[in-house]
Amino acid sequence: MGYTLPMVSLKLAGQKHTSTLLGIISALPAVGMLISSMVTPILARRYSLNKLLGFSLILLTVSTLFSVQLNQIYYLAIPRFLMGFACGVIVVIGESWISSNTGDKHRGTLMGLYTSAFTGCQLSGPLLISIFGITSLIPAILLAMLALFCIALILINPSASISSQPEEENSRFPVLPLIMSAPCLIIGVLCFSSFDAVALSMFPLYGLSLGLPETTTIALITLIFLGDAIFQVPIGWLADRTNLKQIHMICGVIFTLSLLALPFTVNSIFLWIDVIIMGAFGGGIYTLSLVRAGKKYSGQMLIAINALFGVIWGIGSLTGPLVTGVAMDLFNEKGFIITLISIGLLFIVSHWFPGKPILDRKSG
Repeated sequence: MGYTLPMVSLKLAGQKHTSTLLGIISALPAVGMLISSMVTPILARRYSLNKLLGFSLILLTVSTLFSVQLNQIYYLAIPRFLMGFACGVIVVIGESWISSNTGDKHRGTLMGLYTSAFTGCQLSGPLLISIFGITSLIPAILLAMLALFCIALILINPSASISSQPEEENSRFPVLPLIMSAPCLIIGVLCFSSFDAVALSMFPLYGLSLGLPETTTIALITLIFLGDAIFQVPIGWLADRTNLKQIHMICGVIFTLSLLALPFTVNSIFLWIDVIIMGAFGGGIYTLSLVRAGKKYSGQMLIAINALFGVIWGIGSLTGPLVTGVAMDLFNEKGFIITLISIGLLFIVSHWFPGKPILDRKSG
């Protein structure tokens, strides 16, 4: 995904399509992830996780190759949607499996390692483009080889499973009760997904409005995600050894304060430090949401909450840039800060929202 998103955008940029049409193509992977997040709990009850992962990796490989080869915008719609769909299945199952098969003692550290790898792969996509360009087949071949290696690992290992109680297998989990059982976790995923999308799409505009050179703005975006990738393991390790809920809230507070400090650090070395902190603790909000979900839920309920996280991620990715764009039209560059601080404050306040228990909740 980290490779094909910018590659397809750059490939289509010179074809003089309308911005609306380009925006639709760019949004199709997010739509695919949103839909697959809705159906993955159903699929996980009917098929083994190994079969789902293997099929999704094959679909991912095929859609990548078609995304590279096809140049007509209308032909790209199906592979872009299918790529998002396959990624959604892999993310939901992967996060559920890690949470289910990791003890509480090391859950934060290992989930931090997972999210660091996730972000690192996002960063490697643009790196592949900078090395090979947008027309070379080498990146697609390398990614296909990686997917095939993963399929081989799946085939030679016993079937992956997520521990569940027998009575959970045929359970149905209504969305609203699931949301009400952990509102701060839902808002945490919404907060980071919005920040992730806004940083990629709107931060360049914010930086240019402050008079920063384009190269500097791109470097700052790289540092945001570098901070995210580097600091998730330390944040997870700290959460394993202290109060998880308090560390989660501290991540929200530091993230919000880093946004408040952003306009005051422009044209100083502190700007570079500030964006690293922003990425680190913004990512911590998402990482610890996954950790807390793993401690709170199990079995099919865990798959259901991670699927809901996928839906929320899609919503945040679609609405974050839209709301920020409107805010920047109304308040100039201040709209960028206002939008992200608002959702950061909402995450902090959500810790006082009462979470309603549900019957299938994991004991303890």
